[in-house]
Amino acid sequence: MDEGTGRRIPELMAPAGSPEALHAAVAAGADAVYLSGKRFGARRYAPNFDREEMAGIISYCHERDISVYVTINTLIADSEMEDAIGDALHLYRCGVDAIIIQDIGLFALLHRFVPGLALHASTQMTVHSVEGIRAVYVLGARRVVLAREMTLPEITTAGEVARELGVGLEVFVHGALCYSYSGQCLLSSLIGGRSGNRGACAQPCRKPYELVFWSEDAFGRPERMRRAGRGPSYLLSPRDLCTYPRIEEIAAAPVDALKIEGRMRSPEYVSAVVSVYRRALDAAAAGRFAPSKDAMRLLLEAFNREFTGGYLLDARKGTVMGTDFAANRGLLVGHVEKMGPSAKTAVVRLTGMHTPAAGDGMVITAMPDRSDAVGVVLRRDPEVKGGMVELPVHQRVQAGAAVYLTSGKEIAALHQQILHEPLRAPLPLSLHLKFAGATPVLSGKVRTRRGEVSYELASAIPMEPARTQPVPEEKLRELIGRTGDVPYRIEDFAIDYPGGLFSPIGVINAFRRSFFEGLGHTIAAQYLPDPEEADAAERRIEDYLRRRTIAPPPPFGEAPAVSVWAATLEGVRAAVDGGCTRVCFEPSCARNGDAGGADTPAAGSERMAASLTA
Repeated sequence: MDEGTGRRIPELMAPAGSPEALHAAVAAGADAVYLSGKRFGARRYAPNFDREEMAGIISYCHERDISVYVTINTLIADSEMEDAIGDALHLYRCGVDAIIIQDIGLFALLHRFVPGLALHASTQMTVHSVEGIRAVYVLGARRVVLAREMTLPEITTAGEVARELGVGLEVFVHGALCYSYSGQCLLSSLIGGRSGNRGACAQPCRKPYELVFWSEDAFGRPERMRRAGRGPSYLLSPRDLCTYPRIEEIAAAPVDALKIEGRMRSPEYVSAVVSVYRRALDAAAAGRFAPSKDAMRLLLEAFNREFTGGYLLDARKGTVMGTDFAANRGLLVGHVEKMGPSAKTAVVRLTGMHTPAAGDGMVITAMPDRSDAVGVVLRRDPEVKGGMVELPVHQRVQAGAAVYLTSGKEIAALHQQILHEPLRAPLPLSLHLKFAGATPVLSGKVRTRRGEVSYELASAIPMEPARTQPVPEEKLRELIGRTGDVPYRIEDFAIDYPGGLFSPIGVINAFRRSFFEGLGHTIAAQYLPDPEEADAAERRIEDYLRRRTIAPPPPFGEAPAVSVWAATLEGVRAAVDGGCTRVCFEPSCARNGDAGGADTPAAGSERMAASLTA
């Protein structure tokens, strides 16, 4: 909440798929981070964190008043349940703020045996209605990550019910969208054996497909198959969600957290996106938010598949899908006017969004799917005249072709700047230095979101009566008041100094460092559970696991099943005749229509499907 205006602002939650991304999120101003262990997260191929790293990361964030949510958001097999419960209990002892869960069985067990552990319902649980919120509330959910298919009016209505129940709501505001409801898609598992519900989605929705039509013969078999269009396109690929221009409207909704997707993204991406939303939310809290062209440029340059307001803002107006291209589009910087005099350069009219500079990587393309893309890397700053610039090319490009910036130095430079000059506001600290005889005693009070924390430390090495030059009070204030890279801002500093004492500067500096270290540990300790309750929870779990029975694992040594791919009915028949029990039938079709020559289907007489383009 902004102290000046009293406006309530939701928590800004950032992705942390690696230690580097986590530090970027903290520096860029995130209120919370979400991350995963090595086994049970929905982003298995991110670096993620092991148990030892997790304990340190949780403490690091809590010392900075940042919440930590850990995902165990895959479906858990019977044989894995003990390990998943063990991971959750370890996180509980580390003081994690909450665990984000998909598996309903794990959810029920943790709520039953570890009641002090906060549980959040993952978006993988597909909660998209008031009834869904009520259902996970009964399970013990303290917060629900809503399905990305919900609109803002629907969320507003659901928020009224959620508040009555005491359940928080969390919504995605930026990043990749799934083609299906999260948690309900089996396409990756079906096509490649990599299940999205096991953290291994291969993103088949980002592959090119072609739409085909066919008729059926008297036996219901497909015939007269042909393409519906002129070539493959990315029929299942959604655009990326971006709500920045309307973030003030979303922040005013009854939601507790605004979430940025991207645990597979780079630290530079995290810095750029989190910093844009941090500044936007701070401006909204102060009542002065206005969308910025520079901020949108940063978001586009960081990564985009073309932006959409998603179901959240655009309702169901057909803006979600981006079927012409499925990878990073980059930032549109201009269009080709003509080839240069030497035929080795292209004259480009700039849009004004970016001025090309040395180190930029660009793509020139006239085709929506970029099948004609020509890459450009600038070795030096080009000369710009009248909004025009000549770019080096190794082949001819079409007039009117679009020029996109796909990599540049600005995002990397911003990342380094944020790491050295964090946007995260330091915690306000009040200090009092007093003396017990000649021994310095430093006490401090710091305000966190959980309340005020106090800490006091007496120096292990007393000062001594000065023989020649005592340490003046101003010098003590300077040495003790050096905050350096600790996350505090000294608001007031009282000193009761008798004077006439001496101590080496190194000893005073070591005393200051010990104080700040102890203060950080004291802040982090607020989040830790009562040791007796943690021990009791562990005993309850151990007792349950001793009595638990599970089905035996499938036997090994069985002959592997053979699947055959076939493109024709003759191929299917041959596979079956050969003893195959599983056939993947992907019908082929003529490039230019069937023998009848028609490229469009007869109304009511044909079927339609999409097939993956090889």
